[in-house]
Amino acid sequence: MKLLTHIIIWLLNLLSLYVIYSLLIYFVSDEKTYSWYVDRYGVIMENQWYGRYMMIIMLVAIFISCALIWVIVSVYNAQAYRVMKPINHIITWLLELLSLSIIFTFLSFLVPDEKIFSWYQDKYGMMAENEWYDGYTTILMLVAIFINCLLIWILTSLCKKNHSA
Repeated sequence: MKLLTHIIIWLLNLLSLYVIYSLLIYFVSDEKTYSWYVDRYGVIMENQWYGRYMMIIMLVAIFISCALIWVIVSVYNAQAYRVMKPINHIITWLLELLSLSIIFTFLSFLVPDEKIFSWYQDKYGMMAENEWYDGYTTILMLVAIFINCLLIWILTSLCKKNHSA
């Protein structure tokens, strides 16, 4: 597989995961699920519930994304295009998703958000903290996606060199 093709496939997988996640958030009612959970297991703090709810929705979205990848790769293989085996493609996708999470975690830990926030307030004036963190996490995620694309590019080119040698 070509280097750019691998990165484009990864970005399309990431986009499909985002779309699936957004659709699940839209269609699965958190209020009804929260009421069911409280009726069944007892009281839980709402912010604890919301964190668990979002995590479960993300895990379901990842599962659906993997199932779609399996189906698409199987169809391509059936048409004699011969890409990777479906299980190899899914393992690669999950490892790339894990590397994105690790890169985002390191960036969140290393980038001084409070210093940047105070600098921004000094330079441009008051801003709501929620608005700041929405933009801040979006920029960090975009930087993490860019770094992950570079890592995929480098690792794929190194693997190509090792296979051709």
